[in-house]
Amino acid sequence: ITERLNRSIQAEGIFSYIKSGMRYLRFRHRSMEKIVAEMKLLSFAINIKKLNNKMKSNKLGFIKYKETI
Repeated sequence: ITERLNRSIQAEGIFSYIKSGMRYLRFRHRSMEKIVAEMKLLSFAINIKKLNNKMKSNKLGFIKYKETI
């Protein structure tokens, strides 16, 4: 249950970051293949940025959220 809680929190945070932090509200293409490719590029860019920030601050471990229920 704790692992599922961690996954849901992390996923919601990323979508929030894409929409508000990157000001990305719409896909720029129409076909499903192009939309999937666009999401892959967004994911790749976000992961590279996260890795860069973690390497700068020397925090390369995993983040575990505590259950608040």
